[in-house]
Amino acid sequence: ETVEVELFAALTDDAALGAAAEALGVARTPLVPLVSGRDLLGLGMEPGPELGRVLAAVREEQLAGRLSSPEPALAWARTRIR
Repeated sequence: ETVEVELFAALTDDAALGAAAEALGVARTPLVPLVSGRDLLGLGMEPGPELGRVLAAVREEQLAGRLSSPEPALAWARTRIR
């Protein structure tokens, strides 16, 4: 799943994000997920709702700007696995 920065800015009513994305020329650039289900399976998670919750939580952190590359995102996800 990819989320366009422009769409995310509009949905969150974040005018500053939209303006910054436009200025950088990336307003319509897909935001690629940092972690996949396969990554989480590789950490020992089982397929199921919890895996989906961890993926969604990583995505929220990415969209909030707190995670921006795969390695820290995977480390962050590892701390959320029960």
